[in-house]
Amino acid sequence: LALCSHLLFLYDDMMDQDFHFRSLIAMTEIAAEARVFPVVNREGKVSVVLGTTIQQLEKAGLECVLEPVNYRFQKGADTMLRVKRR
Repeated sequence: LALCSHLLFLYDDMMDQDFHFRSLIAMTEIAAEARVFPVVNREGKVSVVLGTTIQQLEKAGLECVLEPVNYRFQKGADTMLRVKRR
């Protein structure tokens, strides 16, 4: 299991979509599953790169699921992304 907390998606204004995609690919190369929390940016809005990143990951053969979590650290941060090898 590879975990990423408060880096990917949070700083979508500083790290482009390709960075997010490549980071998650790398995480799933060393772990069967990667989890990312939160999927919102620093303004508490769903990251602008989330949808495209999920599409690219699924096209690469990975399974992506957005799941609610009970933990909330910031406004709007109540969802995690789970990425698994198929």
